[in-house]
Amino acid sequence: MCVFNDDYYLSDLTALETLSYSIIRNEVSNFTITMESPFDPLSKIDITLDSLSVPNIYVDIKEAPSINISLNLRGKVLNELTEANYSNSDALIKLNDSVKKYLSNQILSYLNKTAREFKCDLNGFNKYAKKNFYTNQDFEKYNWPEKYVNANFNLDINSNIISSLLIENS
Repeated sequence: MCVFNDDYYLSDLTALETLSYSIIRNEVSNFTITMESPFDPLSKIDITLDSLSVPNIYVDIKEAPSINISLNLRGKVLNELTEANYSNSDALIKLNDSVKKYLSNQILSYLNKTAREFKCDLNGFNKYAKKNFYTNQDFEKYNWPEKYVNANFNLDINSNIISSLLIENS
């Protein structure tokens, strides 16, 4: 995906940055990630995820806006890892936490890059910010483009990862 600010080309996004954009915009119904296994750092694990609801986005207006994003995801492990016992709830909790951490790092990196480096509100958070103002004139006085570059991003990911191996092994 190419990034423009007004009519000026800024850069291209990586595949993971484009995925982050699409997740926040609710433009992707499901996706697969490959990440380091939380059970063996030398192994990779494939997980398919889908959104259970539209992302919940709220912008709190302060000197620097606070942008709060909640995602509700469900996922399924696609490959078998011999070092993990997915029928053990502790293993699934560890896997869930690892997926949340991985996705949080990717999405927050994307958000900070577009705000700080590109100085561009690609995801259109300004429309959520406008809800805090009585008039468009008040919003214009706030100077969103200038404030947005210092925005604080808070991401809450609720994920439920299951293993297809639980069904196969029962």
